[in-house]
Amino acid sequence: MKILRITLAIVVVVLSSYSLITGITGIIMPYVLLLIGLLCLLMGITEFQKRKPSAFTMFLAAGFSLLLEFIPYKAIGRDSLIRIRGNIAL
Repeated sequence: MKILRITLAIVVVVLSSYSLITGITGIIMPYVLLLIGLLCLLMGITEFQKRKPSAFTMFLAAGFSLLLEFIPYKAIGRDSLIRIRGNIAL
């Protein structure tokens, strides 16, 4: 679990840095948001196994992140979402 968590964190940092350097945030950020949601879910599972109260917060953060990731794709379509996120990022 620890190796997977570290790997996901490194991938998120690398993708975020790449999108900031190149300026193509609208294309990469949906994938980064998905990976952040998975990372929070993984951290919540780890905290839940240790019986820590912060596990509930991590599950909420993961659910919120994944909810924001999947709802707009069904509501307005992927191409519109990329344009909207690209305009917000500018």
